[in-house]
Amino acid sequence: MEDLHQTITQRVSRFTQDIIRHKTQIFFLEMANLLDKEEARNMPECSNKQKKLFADFINLLETDICHNHTVSYYAKCLHISPQYLRRIVKEVSGDNAYQLISKFLLKEICHLLRGTHLSIQEIADRLHFSDQAVMSKFFKRNKGIPPLKYRNEQR
Repeated sequence: MEDLHQTITQRVSRFTQDIIRHKTQIFFLEMANLLDKEEARNMPECSNKQKKLFADFINLLETDICHNHTVSYYAKCLHISPQYLRRIVKEVSGDNAYQLISKFLLKEICHLLRGTHLSIQEIADRLHFSDQAVMSKFFKRNKGIPPLKYRNEQR
């Protein structure tokens, strides 16, 4: 800070404004770095139990994504509350539980679109969507294109 003050009060040269701008940037970056370190110190450490529950949640997603897409279903399978599952997922991964479920579900839809000749309706049925339109809307919202267009582009 003193260095910045000294530069401001010195005789002006053609580089003074650039020097002041860069020293100001450095000052703010150092402040942000200090805040970051303080925030990291205050963050809760994930326990081994939380990490194990998160790993179990991922395993369930890999095996059960075709059957259910709700946080409460996976929490029930893990014998914990949905709120606790949401908290664990956020603390361990930074994502929220629904985002993770959506990622796994989207991955499965993409796999089925690329690797099978199932119709969109059959994929929706297999993944327990209420109907084809709901699955198509979910897919388009997450991928940016309709499932049929995705399938055609992948072949």
